[in-house]
Amino acid sequence: MPQTLQDDIAAWRTQVLQLAIAEQPEIAYDLLVFRLVTAISRRGALVCSPSPLDLVPQPTRPESSRQDTTPAKQSLAAHEQTLAWSWLEDAADDDAFVRFRALPRADKDRLMAWSVAQLLRPQTSDHPRTREFELAGGVAGADVRKYWTPDAANYWGRTTRAHMLAVLDELGGNSRLHAPLRKDALVAIMDRLFNGADVVVSQAAKDAARSWLPAGMAFTAATAEPADDAAAA
Repeated sequence: MPQTLQDDIAAWRTQVLQLAIAEQPEIAYDLLVFRLVTAISRRGALVCSPSPLDLVPQPTRPESSRQDTTPAKQSLAAHEQTLAWSWLEDAADDDAFVRFRALPRADKDRLMAWSVAQLLRPQTSDHPRTREFELAGGVAGADVRKYWTPDAANYWGRTTRAHMLAVLDELGGNSRLHAPLRKDALVAIMDRLFNGADVVVSQAAKDAARSWLPAGMAFTAATAEPADDAAAA
């Protein structure tokens, strides 16, 4: 798989997690405080472990057009427009902090969650930098397939014939029927299959295609929430 495609996959799944975290302040709060405490307290092995968050501001990284026009990216931009920004009307205003403190707690929480989401470092689950990134995605219910579908432009045209035939076999789509096809014809078939168009494969393969994602892209759903200390006492 080309490195550019690997980078895009990491960016696309991170955008979905950013949106899920921005919409769930309680998870953002846990992720932020967990990382701050483990980094500052210098207690335990986590002090030297990689962080899922860029706590030190980094130069803005340019995004490819493939990363900048996704449904998740657009939904995150729409979410940003719903946040309470009036307290920042004048960046040089010494009273900005006073106005910020006057915001309702719910508005502050939403701003915090959005900010934490912006700090997430891209990663894939098959090459994870940090476990808490993956756990946060599972707890938040980040559903990559809801916001990203492989098509000819963003995925199939950038992979190999061997990979496409292997995916057909994985889905139960009988790759032998399509093995003689040229790559461009196979790309067209995969594009049609994954975008709901009519294509000669089994219904089981069509059903499986609705949830299929490349390796490392999906988040594993959390199985259970940790027990509340007060409830357990």
